[in-house]
Amino acid sequence: MISKKDDSLLGIVSPVSYFFIIFSFLTLLLNLIVRPGLFRKFSFITLKNRFQIVNVGIIVVSFLILGGLLLYFLIRLNNLKNMDSFSERTLSVMTEMQDKYGETENLDKLEKAVLEEDLQRLSGMFYTDVNLYSSSGKLMVSSRPRFLMKD
Repeated sequence: MISKKDDSLLGIVSPVSYFFIIFSFLTLLLNLIVRPGLFRKFSFITLKNRFQIVNVGIIVVSFLILGGLLLYFLIRLNNLKNMDSFSERTLSVMTEMQDKYGETENLDKLEKAVLEEDLQRLSGMFYTDVNLYSSSGKLMVSSRPRFLMKD
């Protein structure tokens, strides 16, 4: 998994809005527990105040819906970007391996140290781990040899 710390303004400000929402719900819950008769008095609130409360409620709900949609689309966009990057690196590694070993019929016959060195070079070039599997699905060589060590 590849990750990078997000130092953008959105990454810094977004936890504040989450804390606001959480503490608002906790405050409402605490008011319900401490002053249970609070909502019985709601029927005595004037019509003007009821409209204000409903308007604020509609605005808060719409912000929550928009925030959820924004979060969904940002996560989806990030996943698509990561998949494109992964596909591009995979294709590049595959092209490099085909250029070097495309004529070889059986990679099992090649020296593992040479293959390991080539995979480590590709790993450094494309900033990713590279593993080579046999046709039976067994891990033959890795850019990180400790993967091949048995526990």
